[in-house]
Amino acid sequence: MNGKRVKQSRYRTLGAPSSYIRGGVSSERVLGNRAARILAGCDSASLHDCILALFKVGHGIYLAPTSDRGAIAITVTEGRERRRAYCTNVEELGDAIAELITDYDTGWEHE
Repeated sequence: MNGKRVKQSRYRTLGAPSSYIRGGVSSERVLGNRAARILAGCDSASLHDCILALFKVGHGIYLAPTSDRGAIAITVTEGRERRRAYCTNVEELGDAIAELITDYDTGWEHE
């Protein structure tokens, strides 16, 4: 292409979840990721209902591991306000999700 080499990106672009892994990660590091294990143990139907309840009222939600990968940080954005919770185990994550559903569910039924 015009005699120029195309610079390769350090980021993988295909597949999931490896598409989010920068430069590759050893299997040892992934297995040691407590936050990933916490999220994997979460009830996916409840998480779906939580996200839907927040989206219905126009709020955003971020789920991210803490810097040490020992917990999950849940951040709910309400305009310029942020509501944050840290979950260090599956039970805390389930409780936080249930609380968000209770606080934000408007009763609208999805199809």
